Amino acid sequence: MYGGNAMKVRVSLVQMSGFWEKEKTIEKMIEKVDEACKSNLDFVVLPEMWNCPYGTKYFREYGEVCTLEDSVTLKAMSDIAKKNKIYLFGGSIAELDGDKVYNTCFVFDREGNIIAKHRKHHLFDVDIKGGMKFKESDVLSAGDRLTTVDTEFGKVGVMICFDLRFGRDFYELNKNGDIGMFVIPAAFNMTTGPRHWELLLRARAVDNQAYILACAPAQDENAPYKAFGHSTIINPWGDIIEMAEFDEIVINREIDLDIINESRTQIPVNTIM
Repeated sequence: MYGGNAMKVRVSLVQMSGFWEKEKTIEKMIEKVDEACKSNLDFVVLPEMWNCPYGTKYFREYGEVCTLEDSVTLKAMSDIAKKNKIYLFGGSIAELDGDKVYNTCFVFDREGNIIAKHRKHHLFDVDIKGGMKFKESDVLSAGDRLTTVDTEFGKVGVMICFDLRFGRDFYELNKNGDIGMFVIPAAFNMTTGPRHWELLLRARAVDNQAYILACAPAQDENAPYKAFGHSTIINPWGDIIEMAEFDEIVINREIDLDIINESRTQIPVNTIM
């Protein structure tokens, strides 16, 4: 049976766009998280690469050595998590480690401690005829491990964007049936988003009989990369609980963890669960 000390969790997805000035974007993040937390939340999720323009030529420039002492972005996320007593799934930022750059999600507990980090496992290298060409591996290095976070609500899996397409990684993480929620910061675009965003999110929810919390950047017409937006919460039955559109929005919802056990009991696709 999935679940910890509480069977309902209050979650927030912060769909926002940023500025060219990192400091202004951080200030905006703080304002939006503070505003969201007026509703007394447990989990807050930020978008992929929320503090820099999404483009390979920007990742190293906007990257940070990611310790609380050296990173202005990590310090701000730690402070806001502690201030509001939330688990903050910090979207992702460009992490500098030696000569390498990673697309990394840092997770903070209610006291602002870093309790996990997930480096994007599968890099977005695509060449879609009549659509777009993008090659993250020109700058980014791939992470080499899968990531889970322990909370009082149970175990949470963390993926980033292109990781969503690799169902085998979700299976590997959840083969014992002990993950009931997956958090996915992601920045699908106007080529892949309309085709596959909803399809893949619902598939991963049904495959794993788990909640999906997918947080995307808002679309900025002036940005070099046109994000699809559509931050989404999906339940273990594959039902869309809420889906944004393109604009900036904060989605706050309470989700019922009993539905995880309900779905797994009624359709036992994994007898280990």
